[in-house]
Amino acid sequence: MPTTNFTNQQKAQALRGQAVLVTLNGSDAANLYKLVAGQVATIGSNNKTGLVGAIDVYGHSFWVNPKQPDFSFDSAPAIYGYLNSAETIAVTTTL
Repeated sequence: MPTTNFTNQQKAQALRGQAVLVTLNGSDAANLYKLVAGQVATIGSNNKTGLVGAIDVYGHSFWVNPKQPDFSFDSAPAIYGYLNSAETIAVTTTL
């Protein structure tokens, strides 16, 4: 399966069990059409996984839910509870 990489542009809080917002720039947002809810998303810095939730196809963002409800989808250990800006999120896509 192909993988599409997205770079988060804005730090977002990633509370345990809740979805986190991934904000994209224009070039990454052009690939939003490849996303479907339920696809696996992986953070580049720590290999945490989640599932794509809502996708804002008219904007520049999508949401990722933690794969397990008692986990969080956040950046490397230095930044607990936040998805850092400039974080790479790899999504396994079908296109």
